[in-house]
Amino acid sequence: MEATSESDSSICRLRELWGEYLLLAGGHADTEDNVYFEELKAFNAEQLHGSETQHHELHESMDAANTAFAARDVPTALKIVKEHGIAMLDHMQWEEDHVQSIVRKQLNLGIHFKIVTKSWDAIPLRDWAKTFPIAIRHLPMHGQRLKYIKAFTWVMPERAQEIGRWVYAGLGEDPMGELKWAMLVNDLPEIAIRGTGDY
Repeated sequence: MEATSESDSSICRLRELWGEYLLLAGGHADTEDNVYFEELKAFNAEQLHGSETQHHELHESMDAANTAFAARDVPTALKIVKEHGIAMLDHMQWEEDHVQSIVRKQLNLGIHFKIVTKSWDAIPLRDWAKTFPIAIRHLPMHGQRLKYIKAFTWVMPERAQEIGRWVYAGLGEDPMGELKWAMLVNDLPEIAIRGTGDY
């Protein structure tokens, strides 16, 4: 009975993590297709050939995993999630090989800023409010968490406290949340929420 309870708990946790992943991966893919790649194609459309196909295949596997989870077919869901993870890693490597060379060599700072702001506008604020805490909780190193937030606050300083509020709330679920928040505010005081600590 205990084993079953433990197994059920593990399955529930897996579904929670899968739900978080869907939010991040879905938003990432949508903004790439509708904003990021559209800008990059102006520089080299041929180099991005295949990106839409890869995203379509990844979305199909996410839908298949959702169907399996909904049907409580855990073995099938686990198999699909594992296969999807491998495919996603291959896709991310493909992006490193085909996309980063355009980004680093051909895009000026103004276009970078434009991509970030257009991506922000393409995703509802209610989803950003969920995305930031999830991303911050799962990034293992302080430098990674810092860089993730700075990618947005550098372009949109007016959003700093809004982002800070989301991160602060999300870290409340993290056993190390207070320490992570203190470290982030130490390096990024602009995200500190008025009325917290010395702010």
